[in-house]
Amino acid sequence: RQLRFIVRVRQIENLALVIDVLRRVGRGNREPFDRHVTAVRLPDRNAREFIARTGGVIERKDWLNNLTWQYQVSDSTQCQHHDVYPMPNGNILVLSWDLKTPSQAIAAGRDTARIGVSLWSEKIMELQPVGTSGANIVWQWNAWDHLVQAYDPTKSNFGAVAQHPELIHVNQFSGPATATDWLHCNSLDY
Repeated sequence: RQLRFIVRVRQIENLALVIDVLRRVGRGNREPFDRHVTAVRLPDRNAREFIARTGGVIERKDWLNNLTWQYQVSDSTQCQHHDVYPMPNGNILVLSWDLKTPSQAIAAGRDTARIGVSLWSEKIMELQPVGTSGANIVWQWNAWDHLVQAYDPTKSNFGAVAQHPELIHVNQFSGPATATDWLHCNSLDY
């Protein structure tokens, strides 16, 4: 089982301290960090951790805090956020927002009163690191492929919501009607 680290962030000093569950402090990183930082200790003796930072940047650092791999999952249609999870096979599970347009939302049966400029869904990708800055996507799960709605019988995903607990109700949301952050996941486990 992976050992999770606590990441203490001191924004005034631009310092992120990595502290394990035994309260041992690792080397800090003096660079801009914010509260959305995840650090995961690796079982590999040559590598300390993966760090997922806001803005879609995933880093692998060694015990001396040297950057050994970096990959960005952030563009106009997706953005990694909150969590990554290193797998026993060396690949990394990555949690990412997945942008949907108003047209895509309507085609999926989203209530037109609940559509704003865009809609962020969620996806999980399994990345295989390549070199020092690349990755292959070897597997992907998209929440958008698992929807149900009872709003519009002429649209896809129409069905009795209560009869499909395995699906995600595309119109269920307790926030502002036109919020773009429709689904919001914070962590992964394997």
